[in-house]
Formats: sequence, C-alpha cells, structure tokens
Amino acid sequence: MEFTDYVGLIVPWMRNDSDYKNSVIEHLESFNEVVGGNKPRYLFGHINLAGANMSGNITVNPQSYFCFEEADFKNLDITAGFLGHLHERQTKGRFTYIGAMAQLNFGEEGNPPGVMIYNTSTNEAQYFAWPETPGYVTIDEFDSVEKVTNFTNYGHHVRVYTDDVDQYNDMPLVKAIKKKSISDAHKQAIDFYQEKEVNIFTLASNYYNLSSKV
Repeated sequence: MEFTDYVGLIVPWMRNDSDYKNSVIEHLESFNEVVGGNKPRYLFGHINLAGANMSGNITVNPQSYFCFEEADFKNLDITAGFLGHLHERQTKGRFTYIGAMAQLNFGEEGNPPGVMIYNTSTNEAQYFAWPETPGYVTIDEFDSVEKVTNFTNYGHHVRVYTDDVDQYNDMPLVKAIKKKSISDAHKQAIDFYQEKEVNIFTLASNYYNLSSKV
C-alpha cells in the first residue's frame, strides 16, 4: 500500500494457510528496502500478537493460530504497527490494537467503540468514542423495567438480573436471568460447607497433617 510520502505494509488474516506466518516472517527484512522511492513506515495487520489482552485477564497464547511475537518484527524498520482482530484497544511496543467500531457480545461490555485517527506528521494517535453506538449492558437491580427500556430504545442489548423474568418475555434485546436472593445464596453456602464438613477445626487439622509430611 503506497501513499504520497510513505509505504504501508499489510498483513491480512489467513485462516487456512498454516505456512503463511512463516512466509511473512521470511520476507520481513526485504520489506525494509525502498519501495517506489519511499521506505515502509507502517504495518497494518489482522493478526494475533502474543501477550495481548483478549478479554478480562485472558491473554493471547503464543501457540495460538497465526500468532506473532513482537520479536518477529525486530528487524522491520517501521514507525508503528496498527492491528485488528482483538477488539480491546491496547498498545504493546510499536503495535497498537486500534479497537472496534461496535461491540459484538456481553464479553465486550465496557470496551467503548470508536475510531482512531493517526497523524503521520506528529506520529500521534487520537481516539474518538462513539457513545451512542448500540452495545451490551448488564443491570443488576430490582426489576427496573424503565431503565432497561431506556437502553433498548437505543438498540442496546441488556442482560438483567431480576426476580421476575417473565416481564421481559416480549423484549427481544433483553436477556433476563433469575436473580437469587442473598438468603438463598447464603443457605447454599452453608449447605455446601456442612456437607463437606468444612470448618475452622477441619481446616487447621488438614493444614497440620500436610505440614507434617513436608
């Protein structure tokens, strides 16, 4: 991809080519050569980057399909790399996952959709959130149909913990989940510990028995 004053390198996602990653790495150093009078400055890729955050505390395993290490690009003389595939906006070294323009499921709740604009003169990125873009929201309160409706009116998908699941049957954007009362949860915990005969004395006894065997 060649622009007026620089060249951009593109690494697309290849789902069915197990040798594609090796082919990309093999040609990285040749990409440093001048192309059409300009030297490559940026890389655009739809790839997995080892150690990048997928969701919550889950990171990309180096053994994942089409996964690169930052070290794979050490000989590539670029200013920055802009990546897709993972939807959480984040930066690792020279590479930035630019985020997504929309949320796809409840796992992306709290990850604001938007767009990034990069200034090639200053090498600075600016993010613009799109707060009105329909997304995914979880509500945990006492049967607030009005609040749920406020979200669904804007196209949001809502997961609500409620005592009355049936009242949301006619709302296709709502995933209603029966809410357990605190007393029920408390009772379940007591029943579990009684069944397992777990108490401070059994815990201390087990600890002593294990320690004596070390």
